[in-house]
Amino acid sequence: TPLNDAEVTVDFTSGGATVDTSQTEVIDLAPGETTTVTFAWTPPTTDYRGYKLDATFQDENDVVLDTAASAV
Repeated sequence: TPLNDAEVTVDFTSGGATVDTSQTEVIDLAPGETTTVTFAWTPPTTDYRGYKLDATFQDENDVVLDTAASAV
C-alpha cells in the first residue's frame, strides 16, 4: 500500500520543555520505496543544557508508524 501525505515530524526539547518549533516534512512513498529526510537545527547557544530530538513518522490518518529519539 502506498503512503500518501505521510509526515515525519521532529520535536526539540530540553528538560521536557519545548525549545523550538517542530519541523515537519510531508512525503509520499510507493510500496517498497525508501527515502531520506533531512532536518537542520541549531540548538540555543546555552551550553551544557542537553537537548532531545524526537522524530515521529505518521501516515495520512495520523497513525504513528515509527518513532526515534536522539540527544544533542
